[in-house]
Amino acid sequence: MISDDQKSLFGDSIETIIYADVLNENNLYKGLFQKRVSCILVPTKNKELIWGKIQEQETAVNILVIGYEDVIELVKNRGFYYIEGIVAVFYDGNEGDILKTFRLITRYIRNKNGIRIIHVVKENVYFSKLEKTITEFIEGPTTTIEALLS
Repeated sequence: MISDDQKSLFGDSIETIIYADVLNENNLYKGLFQKRVSCILVPTKNKELIWGKIQEQETAVNILVIGYEDVIELVKNRGFYYIEGIVAVFYDGNEGDILKTFRLITRYIRNKNGIRIIHVVKENVYFSKLEKTITEFIEGPTTTIEALLS
């Protein structure tokens, strides 16, 4: 169940987007923990580094960090019960990598009952194949780190 303070990030939507450098933004982690994010999906290559950043935070409790490769395996095996509540998705890589991850998330995770998604990107990525930016596909507001901390 999503509480009122968590809903404030999303408005009437099931997703939001925030711009942040996940490797250098301690306030991002603090805000995600304050909003009680239950799961963080990360590029597999950054999983250990991000896990280390999470462990540095005093408020980190009961959070599941899953690499993209493991997400793909969960999807194949219909193991969606691991991914629930508020899910933060950290995007990294080139345009193609981000688009591939975004499609995975929107196809298999975004519309599952009880899931709200915080998309975390460094910038508003432009998908040249689709001639649109990532924010044009997000069906919700843009959020700030300050909003996470409030």
